Amino acid sequence: MAVTKKHYSFTPGTLKVSREDYPKLKDQLYNFLGCSSDPEYYRKKKDYLNIPAHIKEGIEKIFSEFGVDVSDVWEIKG
Repeated sequence: MAVTKKHYSFTPGTLKVSREDYPKLKDQLYNFLGCSSDPEYYRKKKDYLNIPAHIKEGIEKIFSEFGVDVSDVWEIKG
């Protein structure tokens, strides 16, 4: 039985946030995801493989604080 890998990107959500609010959003996501560098943040932003449910929900909560609907946060490929 093959395991299906899903690739999650929260890039669409970042495009829904105003330019003025993006640095605050990025800072919150950076800290929540435990990123230690910009390349690590951008890699997770573009392609987070098989994201755990609690991380996905945490990201959605952060976006909701900026007025982004959950349905607008993700691009999912798999």
